[in-house]
Amino acid sequence: MIGGLTTAAGALLLVPALTGILGLIRTRGASLATAGAVLAGVGVTALGAGDVLMTLVMGGLVRTDPATAAAVFTDANSTAPCSP
Repeated sequence: MIGGLTTAAGALLLVPALTGILGLIRTRGASLATAGAVLAGVGVTALGAGDVLMTLVMGGLVRTDPATAAAVFTDANSTAPCSP
């Protein structure tokens, strides 16, 4: 559980880092760098939120219902449609 939350915290800390990096760019490519930073920030925020969600759901399920946790883990790692 600690690893998942640490990954999420690291992902979310990239957003302020991107803002700091943009402050260093003053050349012709500043608009392109800004667009890239915005897209990266949105992606990193989604990654962090997804990691928190999956960590908390799996952490709660493992303690209360290991069989359901195993089914969720199997479905999450499959490309097939989820089982009912």
